[in-house]
Amino acid sequence: MHRKQLAYIALAAGTALGLASVQLTAHPSAREQRGWASWYGPGFAGRPTASGERFSPQALTAAHRSWPLGTRARVTNLETGQQVEVTINDRGPFADPERRVIDLSRAAATQIGMVQQGVRPVRVTVIDPPPPAPTPGVAGRPREPSPGRCREASRAASAAATTSP
Repeated sequence: MHRKQLAYIALAAGTALGLASVQLTAHPSAREQRGWASWYGPGFAGRPTASGERFSPQALTAAHRSWPLGTRARVTNLETGQQVEVTINDRGPFADPERRVIDLSRAAATQIGMVQQGVRPVRVTVIDPPPPAPTPGVAGRPREPSPGRCREASRAASAAATTSP
């Protein structure tokens, strides 16, 4: 395996596990890319995606190597002008990473007329980046109670119940 492929796999695994995150920058190339799109479908149906959702070939979803999960993107077939809006919910494509920029679900590929050909030149544009993910333990997000606190709360509730008339 090539070093670059290993880096992509490590990034995908780290992002899926929450160990790494990728942020969009103000640079235009981060918001728009040109390259080749492919599609994936039946063999992956029902399998978990990097976002944790089950993959559905009928959903308008896509895989991208670096854009944050939940990003909404517009994919334009450069040969026909047909467009589709998708949600990034998985990582990839890992085949031909020098040329391919996105893997589409079968439904998305159908909407831009590329199912028969399998791979087509596209422009991919970010429509709506996802909101920033909350950081654990930050104000506004409750922390998990420690086991000691749970026992103390349980004892207090028991004591209150036995002393009530």
